[in-house]
Amino acid sequence: MGEVWRLIEDGPAPGEWNMAVDTALLKSAEAGASGPTLRLYGWDRATLSIGYLQKKDGWIDLEYLEKSRIPIVRRPTGGRALVHDDEMTYSVTIPSSSLFYGSLRQIYGMATEAIVKALDNIGVETDAGKARPGSRNSALCHSAKTSFEISLEGRKIVCGAQRRLKSSAIQHGAIALGVDKERILSCFIWGDQKWRKMAEGKIGGLNDFLEKPVSAQEVGQALIKSFEKLYEIEFKKGELTRIERETAGALTG
Repeated sequence: MGEVWRLIEDGPAPGEWNMAVDTALLKSAEAGASGPTLRLYGWDRATLSIGYLQKKDGWIDLEYLEKSRIPIVRRPTGGRALVHDDEMTYSVTIPSSSLFYGSLRQIYGMATEAIVKALDNIGVETDAGKARPGSRNSALCHSAKTSFEISLEGRKIVCGAQRRLKSSAIQHGAIALGVDKERILSCFIWGDQKWRKMAEGKIGGLNDFLEKPVSAQEVGQALIKSFEKLYEIEFKKGELTRIERETAGALTG
């Protein structure tokens, strides 16, 4: 089942640019202009992203975000809000021409299996698949867990979201390394403190569970190797095409 994928390794960047690039990759795949792509990237500051249909009013503390200089960006994918900071972020973009194209559930499962294997290889045993009921009273991603999302001792360390067009799909997500719980929780409006307390108990990062902290680069390399071994993928380092860069640039104004 071997296939050649493009590998894009980006450093930290503004949130608006990060989401514009993922959108550009999806558009490129939809147009048949690019093959499957794994992109690894980071954030130049703490940033709140919200799902493409998610509302801000009543859930997000916009005053706190402004005071704390935390930008807010809209993702091209669905899901709940997520504060990005100390993490390794990935996106998998797959056109219908790929051997790995399938339902969103299949693509989600593929990415989850690769992440679980990567974390296992760096000494982290997750409890992927052991979903627990979440809360509908929060806009925070950590407040809900699907069967494909990954946690450690009940704390959600990987959040993911998807988008599907007619002939392409994107799965992207964040593997948390360290977390500032107070900052994360303060980004949201809590109608009841019990909901905030519940969410606090579900937030965590890899380095909360490791004696020796790992870096985003280490996690990224482990993920690359995981995709290679599990799916016989051959990665070729690349970058955005001219059209993809122009598309991303137009989206950021």
